[in-house]
Amino acid sequence: MKKLKKTLIILTLLIAVFVMREYDTTTNSYITKQHWKIYDDSQVFGDAFAFNDKLTLKNDTIFKNKEPLAVVVKVTYRPLIENFITIEDVKTKEQATYIGK
Repeated sequence: MKKLKKTLIILTLLIAVFVMREYDTTTNSYITKQHWKIYDDSQVFGDAFAFNDKLTLKNDTIFKNKEPLAVVVKVTYRPLIENFITIEDVKTKEQATYIGK
């Protein structure tokens, strides 16, 4: 009985670690479905942005009116917790991190 209890605790901890760990990707479709709000001090797109007909994402590049505007550097997806996106302006190379809302 103690061994079963110990095994269940270890299994639960492993599952929790798997669920809570961060997954980095730049190809998830949820990027375009969320509204993004500034998380750090720099602002490539201003305080917030959302994808629409004029602001689109193709592969890892963000386009505004079909002109390249920024590149997605990193997307951090964490189940049950906010997601983050780091983007880089194609002209200035300035980076900014936004939080999904």
